Amino acid sequence: MTRTRATITGVIFGALLLIGAFIVQQRLGAQMEIPSAKQLLKSQPMIPTTDLPKLGSMPSFDANGLWINGSPRTEADLRGKVILVDFWTYSCINCIRTFPYLKDWWNKYKQYDYVQIGVHTPEFEFEKEEKNVRRAVSDFGLTYPIITDNEFVTWKNYTNRFWPATYIFDKEGQLRYTHFGEGNYDHTEKVIQELLGVTAPLSTGEQQDFAQIKTPETYFGYGRADRLASPETILRNASRAYSFPVELPLNLWALEGDWMIEKESVQFMGGTGKFRFHYSAGDVLLVMDTADRHQSFPTVTVDGKPVPADSLGKDVQTAEDGHTYFEIEYPKGVSLVSGPAGDHILELTVNRPGVKIFAITFGAKK
Repeated sequence: MTRTRATITGVIFGALLLIGAFIVQQRLGAQMEIPSAKQLLKSQPMIPTTDLPKLGSMPSFDANGLWINGSPRTEADLRGKVILVDFWTYSCINCIRTFPYLKDWWNKYKQYDYVQIGVHTPEFEFEKEEKNVRRAVSDFGLTYPIITDNEFVTWKNYTNRFWPATYIFDKEGQLRYTHFGEGNYDHTEKVIQELLGVTAPLSTGEQQDFAQIKTPETYFGYGRADRLASPETILRNASRAYSFPVELPLNLWALEGDWMIEKESVQFMGGTGKFRFHYSAGDVLLVMDTADRHQSFPTVTVDGKPVPADSLGKDVQTAEDGHTYFEIEYPKGVSLVSGPAGDHILELTVNRPGVKIFAITFGAKK
């Protein structure tokens, strides 16, 4: 996920960082382009840990940000520490897949002069709400310090463009390493170890096979929507009846029933409705919300059948009659499918108004 923001402060830092990340910027192209994780991984040079460049001093955090998991980290708190700063947002699947490593690094190295700070910069409006961020931090088991960045102040200070993004500073406060996107975990941890002067077994975890993810992340609100296959013309912020096309080509989506397409999401308005997406991947995460936490939640199928037992996403349950469904306790990315990669059609059936669908993202395990 990317978001373009102009720099307000940290001009010197930004200039030095751009020099160090020149290869990344050149290969990614226009700023508004949303690069795939595969592009991000290919675009970043491997810097030997014995020859880390110095890319500038550490920018400041938003003075108005809310600190979670402890009191605010002051300049005095950070002096003489190796610091990892991680930009994330809680509905981002790419961020979610980095958490096992981030949690392990924190548990291993916090006993040394090491500080790890998550900067939660929201992509959607619902990610600005404190109760939602706190719930996500708890659900993901994140115990290291986190600061909210609702106004993108810290993001701008860092001239950042990506979720997730990693910045590592040495004990003198100099930026020594950056990484954008998933992967490169071994190299990132070796940088931490070198700057701390310690050794430990490297963290291990699930890796993604990006070659098997043939469907890109897709947004549904009119602000960024594309690839809608329903034959009806989109009405912005107004309810209308949509229908499924005769065929749904790969990477396209469609609606059936009464929906309203808003800036960030599509919202079901009443009656019975369906959402359909033709994808090629293994894992599916759908960013959703609902107005009624006690409603009968959507039924989900893959290729017209309940989600197979060996492919159930962690948020999907199987009812006594065999149909598969899920509940939404707060707006988040809902894990619907977690199975072998392949070509499939996902379908949701909803029967109560207020369900909102924001975006869909995909994965494929190695």
